[in-house]
Amino acid sequence: MWGLFVFFLFLPLFCQITPLRAENFGDLRNLSDAHTDARFVPVHYRTLAEWQQQRARIRTQILTAAGLHPLPDRTPLQLRRSHSTTFDNFIIEVVSFQPFPGLHIAANLYRPLRPRGRRPAILVPHGHWKNGRIHDDDEYSVPKLCANLAMQGYTALAFDMLGYNESRQLPHKFGSSTEEQLWSFHPLGLQLWTAIRALDLLQSLPYVDPQRLAVTGASGGGTQTMLLAAVDDRVKASAPVVMVSAHFQGDDPCEMAPGLRVNTNNVEIAAAVAPRPLLLISSARDWTRDTPKIEYPAIRDIFRLYNSADRAAFHHTDAKHNYNRDSREAFYRFLHRHLPRSATRTPEPTEKPVPTLPEKALLWPKPFTEENGYPSRAQILNEWKQRARRQAEAASPEALRDRLLAIIGFESAAVQSLALPQWMLLHRQGHGERIPARWIPGTSPNTAIVVTSAGIDSDTHQKLTETYRAQAWNVLSIDPYQSGTATAPRPSPRKDHLVFHYSDDAYRIQDILTAIGYAPTPAVLVCDKDASPWCLAAAALSPTPVKLDIAAQPTEAAFLDRVSLPGFERAGGFPALLRLSRKP
Repeated sequence: MWGLFVFFLFLPLFCQITPLRAENFGDLRNLSDAHTDARFVPVHYRTLAEWQQQRARIRTQILTAAGLHPLPDRTPLQLRRSHSTTFDNFIIEVVSFQPFPGLHIAANLYRPLRPRGRRPAILVPHGHWKNGRIHDDDEYSVPKLCANLAMQGYTALAFDMLGYNESRQLPHKFGSSTEEQLWSFHPLGLQLWTAIRALDLLQSLPYVDPQRLAVTGASGGGTQTMLLAAVDDRVKASAPVVMVSAHFQGDDPCEMAPGLRVNTNNVEIAAAVAPRPLLLISSARDWTRDTPKIEYPAIRDIFRLYNSADRAAFHHTDAKHNYNRDSREAFYRFLHRHLPRSATRTPEPTEKPVPTLPEKALLWPKPFTEENGYPSRAQILNEWKQRARRQAEAASPEALRDRLLAIIGFESAAVQSLALPQWMLLHRQGHGERIPARWIPGTSPNTAIVVTSAGIDSDTHQKLTETYRAQAWNVLSIDPYQSGTATAPRPSPRKDHLVFHYSDDAYRIQDILTAIGYAPTPAVLVCDKDASPWCLAAAALSPTPVKLDIAAQPTEAAFLDRVSLPGFERAGGFPALLRLSRKP
């Protein structure tokens, strides 16, 4: 921070002798090289209010990135039972349910043989081990974990990730096409929605206490665990295993989505469960090796803001990437303390041997595939789109604006300016943008905000401003992100760039909204043809009325061809912009 202070202290003098260039004025968006393998330094939050503001931002980002802002309608789960296997003191039922109409997910329901009253239940999303929910070896075993939970008196539900075991209507890797990105149709979102609906399923069971639900999973299942706990307050305790790291955020498609980790990371996502109990289980031989000295202390500090430091715990094991017996027993002890199965004091549980479970006892007779008569990927996507359209059509203008602002990451804040010779830099308080601008005062109360794709110094810009200057209007000209004088060198985008950054077009719309917030009203937004899509979006999303002066209104096809905004269609798309543009 001191370096930036010194930089801006001497910036006016520097610009007197050097032409203004974008790399000289410190837009932090050009300096960010966040990616899944970056080393993040945990942020220290000084007050509970400061953290809760970030927590609310994280929850909105997760749901928006997942395509779950707003949540889809909760349709009937269509619970089906295939068969069950009874052991001495627990039962395994092979079941399926539909988190979304037409999408069938297989699961195993482990429960006590003779449940007494309503008991807590545990949701178990599996990781990327080969056999998913039925994987069983010394380093990782879902069946041993769930069977022991059932023997201890809990109900445990282990469900498939997309593309695993029987649940193969959708592959595990998809969501990268333009259409899928626009509709937020990808494994992270559908798996998070599946987990939310799995909690609904558990709450519906007569032997489950709906107020006492927990979740645990390892590796990719750990990612699902922390995402679910962050957005669903029904989770009363959580244990993400070998996943919470300040230097690795996950690199599978089901762990990444556009906008998910902008200005945050898994340490904060895991902490978003606070003050509900959290157990971090880590390994000395994977990317969680530093948990005891980096991630856990940072998360415990957040729990301390709630006066609940005793609800955050960690267990570190000297093993490779795992959910082995030592780690599982740490989870049993955590549950025993924070989510006991009864009010009676009992000894801390240890893991008991479990019979080898044949695969046929854990699987449906046939997988859920298009070949076996289940809806195809194209059909599920079409259902997703139709339901999203109906939600958007029924939404209020305020709700539509909220959703669209969320996908571009814009937050209203006081707009400040930094004066330079013949220039100024605009930025929102607490944000890192630096928007080059020129202000030409006039005697009229009206203001023209001028945006061209070619930049303030272009002939096009000069022609657009002539009429308004001749009428003595105030003229505020800006160069939005990476256009005109705002074009600057930056790190080459990686494949996960959009997970940690908004798109260039989202930043450009942000900048125009910032200019609208700075300009006196009444104002008109004056834009050339190439900048018109950004201006149309900004005018529709502006909290204060602003008129548009553009050469021609973009068609929907032209807008989508010109502007890249992941999640745009899921949030309401072009029809929502037109609806918001028709202000009374």
